[in-house]
Amino acid sequence: TLQNTFFDWLTIYQKASSLNEQFKGVHLDVEPYLNYNYSNNPNKEISNYQDFLLSSKNSCNQLNLNLGIDIPFWFNEVSYNTIYGSGNLTEWIFQNIKTITIMAYRDISSGDNGINKIAETEMNLCQKYNVKATIAVETGNVPDTTFVTFYEEGQTYMYNELNSVYTNYGTNSYFNGFAIHYLDSWMNMKS
Repeated sequence: TLQNTFFDWLTIYQKASSLNEQFKGVHLDVEPYLNYNYSNNPNKEISNYQDFLLSSKNSCNQLNLNLGIDIPFWFNEVSYNTIYGSGNLTEWIFQNIKTITIMAYRDISSGDNGINKIAETEMNLCQKYNVKATIAVETGNVPDTTFVTFYEEGQTYMYNELNSVYTNYGTNSYFNGFAIHYLDSWMNMKS
């Protein structure tokens, strides 16, 4: 599988590299809901996803590397019933993975559909499961869903909104800062 190929390469690289050239961790963005079979059999795809995460975690542990993953904010509304039992998908992830990036793709910090609210469940679960969470925002041009990206509003507006998110979560010791999706669109944003 691609996963095995990647971790085989990483193992060889880590062994052949000097300490200051080695990786400190692995960050994966795997979105099982994008698989064409997800709508027909979500539990099968979630089970495959759980297998993938645990296998990646095991490989990272063997290499003494941290594993971080991206999740959409709405995973807290997804239930699963797989070989790993049944329950809430976000809680299962937080029990098993300790570095999470929440894809809180909205262009406003406040309100029921704002970043603070949609990341709230995950940020509350961080303390329960000892998870470090980064909040990610979108800066690319996303046609027909302009509310998910800061593309139209520009950097100054985005920084003001992120400041509001920081004010809300900055005292949470499990809050690990922000991630910006993508570097090129962020660099090319209007001011």
